[in-house]
Amino acid sequence: MGQGFVNEGTLQTTWANWTVVWGALGILAVAVGTGLTLVGDVLAGARDVAPITGVTDRRRWLYGLALWRLALPLALAGALSSGAYLVLATGIETGGTYLVPSPWFALAATATTVVAGVLLAAWCAAEIASYGRRWRPGMG
Repeated sequence: MGQGFVNEGTLQTTWANWTVVWGALGILAVAVGTGLTLVGDVLAGARDVAPITGVTDRRRWLYGLALWRLALPLALAGALSSGAYLVLATGIETGGTYLVPSPWFALAATATTVVAGVLLAAWCAAEIASYGRRWRPGMG
């Protein structure tokens, strides 16, 4: 007697845990797509900054440019989505909390996007610098 309530609660907890896993996979897919789009945008902009880089032979500013155009948007997206995860999950209650937001999960998601953004920015800056070294007047 009363076992049905225990089983139903266990089932709801299992569903809540799978929701977090599927949500993490979805966020990963969106992050990869966003990262690739931003990388493509930064590398397409290499043609615009190559003349400046080629003429002045100064390339350090490219890291700041790549951080601004790539790492900052990814870091902001990671921080805002982690904040939304922490705040929005608190409203899911029906007699008992089925989804308790994990601060460690939010921190890991934010840290992952920041690290990925910085690594992608460093790679893009190196690629733009390489393109700048090869640039000659008349190149497209």
